[in-house]
Amino acid sequence: MADVKSREVQELKELGELELKIKADVSDAIKGLKAVQREARKTNRALKELEQGEAPLLKIEVWSINETPEVYYKGERIEGKREINYAWKTRTEDELGKHSFNLEYVETDNIGRPTIKEIKEEFPVV
Repeated sequence: MADVKSREVQELKELGELELKIKADVSDAIKGLKAVQREARKTNRALKELEQGEAPLLKIEVWSINETPEVYYKGERIEGKREINYAWKTRTEDELGKHSFNLEYVETDNIGRPTIKEIKEEFPVV
């Protein structure tokens, strides 16, 4: 049987045809590449913001459903996030649209006590 297989392989080589099947677990490599890709996208966005000379009003980045979103308000990262609400409504013939958001976060005061802070904005879309 081994002779038959080696003869078949030899015939395929002579014909210039050879089929190989390889099984490999590359899941860790794919995870690593995805992480590198995420970091590259973040870096590209940061570069664009620097080139434009201004930061967006609000930026919310969700990299994974199991991670806390990154939130930037007027270019500054918001730490200690508790709650993030964002809504956008399109403008119609009858009414203006709007952007509205509410960010709750925790800061410590000068003696170390936690304080809940809030940023609440609503802007009409004209």
